[in-house]
Amino acid sequence: MKNIQTLIEAIKNHQDTRAMVTLLKEAVKENPVELETDFLFDLLTDEDNKIRKNAAVIVRCCGLMDHEKEFIELFLKEENWIVKNEMIEAIKNFSLKDHLLMLQEFYEGLNVSLDDPNWRHKEEMKGRLMEIFHYYGSIKHPQFIDLAKKTKVILTTLNTNRELVFDKLETKNKKMTSMGILLLADSIRDLEKIRDYNELLLVLKGFKEIDFNIDVIAKQIVDSGLVEQLNQMHKGDGIYSFRIETSSLKKDKLKNDEIKRLGLKIQTLSEGKLINNASDYDIELRLRETPKGFCQVFLKLYTYHDPRFEYRKNALATSMQPYVAASIADLILPFVTPKAKVIDLCCGSGTLLIERDYIEPCKFLMGIDVFNDAIKMAKENSELAGVNIHFVQRDLNRFTHAHQFDEVMANLPIQSANKDRKSIETLYMQFMKKAIELTVPEGFIFAHTSDTEIFKKAMRFYKDQIELIDEKKMTIRRGQSALFIIQVK
Repeated sequence: MKNIQTLIEAIKNHQDTRAMVTLLKEAVKENPVELETDFLFDLLTDEDNKIRKNAAVIVRCCGLMDHEKEFIELFLKEENWIVKNEMIEAIKNFSLKDHLLMLQEFYEGLNVSLDDPNWRHKEEMKGRLMEIFHYYGSIKHPQFIDLAKKTKVILTTLNTNRELVFDKLETKNKKMTSMGILLLADSIRDLEKIRDYNELLLVLKGFKEIDFNIDVIAKQIVDSGLVEQLNQMHKGDGIYSFRIETSSLKKDKLKNDEIKRLGLKIQTLSEGKLINNASDYDIELRLRETPKGFCQVFLKLYTYHDPRFEYRKNALATSMQPYVAASIADLILPFVTPKAKVIDLCCGSGTLLIERDYIEPCKFLMGIDVFNDAIKMAKENSELAGVNIHFVQRDLNRFTHAHQFDEVMANLPIQSANKDRKSIETLYMQFMKKAIELTVPEGFIFAHTSDTEIFKKAMRFYKDQIELIDEKKMTIRRGQSALFIIQVK
């Protein structure tokens, strides 16, 4: 506080004001304090743009109690758009219920064209204002209804489950692609019974494969009739916040600044119907590179709530994604026993056991895990799923059970910062020993792991007691793993 007070005095005495205000900004970022209102307004009305910009940051950190209206009025009068955008960040922290009308009138007057020298700053302002309107409910997020007419969609799948998902789809208008299944769908709701697809992506109407030129991409997205398509699927104000997803692209394909400019150009060309916002969005525009190097764009709806895995309220950082668990359950279906007794020796948050019961109801389900937090999560998840599972916190080596099981399963831990190769080798040997002990003759062990070579070494040690029926090689988010289907002799 002493250092802050010294800086304030220096500023009041006009001692290298710009530099002192910069230092004050950095100081209050670390230690926000209440500052004199008159002092702040003197900085906010200084003729130096840099001082006003930093003063806005100071207000964002320290607040401006009971003077929000005066600050907003200054914001509306501010002519420098860089300063203005910094001021709106401070305004977002205010209580704005009584001031929304002023901001909405300002928003409605923001007419932007690509030849405007302040084009980028104005479009960024629209995104920040939309966050405020969404927060206070003056403009609501659109509400998804369903597809209005037959629409091309892609269900992304694991490589191992593509044919299984394909066979479940009742439509004849379908084909397998490198991403999953492309089909003509009447309703998204009809697809909810299929548990082993990952994402549902919509194909933009009339969008052709094009070069990675942001001007061309932006125009083609808007010209595809995206807004009309969204309006047919939703009810609401007809304004959609979006983000651009490029994680699958090579790093040099589009630079961060190009991605940002692409988003703002889409916003301008759509006349404000599509608002670029990476943190508060309704839809995602996913860019993908074709094998020939062209750009494809798909639409993901965050307005659509996927109910398939609603039970999964809790998860560990290492927990298996529920669609992966559902995919594994589908792969082992030919080998499961009706009304089986099943145990998961590394149950985590319980997802794999729940999905196992969904494909074929079990007589008895048990999960063990060494971590108490995992057991607590698993209990809550299984209750929400309506699946009766007995959970026990126990180390694998210390676990015993009076009866054997028809199936033993596990999503095994892998090498990490906390588990080196030697500890994983030891764990896999312990798992195989315990799994064989707990499995009835001719029963099955289903084990999933990314450390496949270490697991194969453990299997070789017990080769006289088991038979490897199948090894399903899986690609999950570019990572390689395998599901081992093992029968106990």
